[in-house]
Parts: sequence; structure tokens; C-alpha cells
Amino acid sequence: DLHPAISVLFLGYRELQGTRVHSTFHLLEVHDHERFSNAIELHIIELPKLARVSDQEQREDTRLLTWARFLAARSDEELQEVAMADPAVEKAHKLLQQMSQDPETRRIAERRAME
Repeated sequence: DLHPAISVLFLGYRELQGTRVHSTFHLLEVHDHERFSNAIELHIIELPKLARVSDQEQREDTRLLTWARFLAARSDEELQEVAMADPAVEKAHKLLQQMSQDPETRRIAERRAME
């Protein structure tokens, strides 16, 4: 009766030696590699690897890679460009712009950045 436990980590640095942007891990028994459960997964998305996405990974993870590019964007122009690629990302971009206009939200974000 284990409920799914799925963690997704977006990393701003390279953690794994492989070239994949999106890596998926499952919990396995150390000796015989038996999978503990289908309900436990860890997804790692390494944003620095976006510059060298393979064609296969682009085909398999198009939507996820669009979100990763949105999170990795370094300018308003990049955000705008990525937002136009997907309606859900465009909605997130608009919400981000609205939140950025709110002085209290900006103060909270600036305080977190300083911690």
C-alpha cells in the first residue's frame, strides 16, 4: 500500500558523469538489483547539460526540456522565447511577471537569495 514517492530535482550544476539532462533512479537491492517498488523514483534534471541535449533525449523529453530551459533562462528574452513554446510555460511566465511586480513578493525573494 505504498503511495508513490517521486522526487524531482532541478540542479544548477553537473552532478552525474553521464550526458543526459534528465536521469531517473529507482531503489534497488544492492546485491541482486531487485527493484524495491515502482512507487519510488528520483528524477535529476541537470540544467548545465541543456547546451548539449541529444536528439533522442529531445524527442523523448520535449516538454520536460522546455520547462528546464525556462528554469535555466538567464534573461527576459530567453524566458519570453521559451514561454512561447508551450502554453503552460507561457502561463507560468505571466505569473512570474505578475509576482515580480509585487513589492512584498520581491522582498521575500531577495531575502531568500541573501540567506
